[in-house]
Amino acid sequence: MSRIPFFLFPEYKNQISSCALQKSLDLVESIVGFSKGNSLSCEAINRISQKLGVQMKGTTLYPGGSSCLFGWSFPFDKIGSIIIKPYYSRELLALIIHYLTWQDYVYEFQNMQFQLNDKEIQVKLPNVVGLAKIETFSRFFPVLMTTEAAGEAIQAYPSLIRKVGTFTRDLAKKGIISDPYPSNWKISFSNNHGIIQYIDLLSSNRLENVQKRVSELLKGFD
Repeated sequence: MSRIPFFLFPEYKNQISSCALQKSLDLVESIVGFSKGNSLSCEAINRISQKLGVQMKGTTLYPGGSSCLFGWSFPFDKIGSIIIKPYYSRELLALIIHYLTWQDYVYEFQNMQFQLNDKEIQVKLPNVVGLAKIETFSRFFPVLMTTEAAGEAIQAYPSLIRKVGTFTRDLAKKGIISDPYPSNWKISFSNNHGIIQYIDLLSSNRLENVQKRVSELLKGFD
């Protein structure tokens, strides 16, 4: 198995063992091969979990979506769980744009708060950890690595779904493009507080110096 190229963003380079990350990426690559480049269903994940057994210990494998094959969460000592997500219908550039949008607008999300059933809800974004490229079936699968968002999808909370629709429209007015579809948002509660996180890709039509910033990131790709 060839070494998988990856790039960690500067704030994580000294917090993650390259060896441990490479082992996790090797496992992800094996499941990309198992999937034949298709999105994984819950049934397929059950079969994989039974087959891998002990190799799955401490990790969580999630089903895929409209452009993501699957997500696989791995624990890392210094920063907690990282979810690794290979994409089959995105270019690496789309993942870089997500990072740049996160970098420029993360505070736009984190400054948003609202009340829901007497609970104070804080809006957050998972931190973007890095990127990787998996090659199989004579094609590349770009990979996004982020911190894992805790909680459950918001389908069971109609009032929260409506609220998400409102502030995604408000964000769009600021040039931040996000998807209000409920499965793209996770909510977790603790006492009278809650945290809602957006787990899909972001983009923006107002990023500055995009070409230069993308070029600089690609130069650092391991």
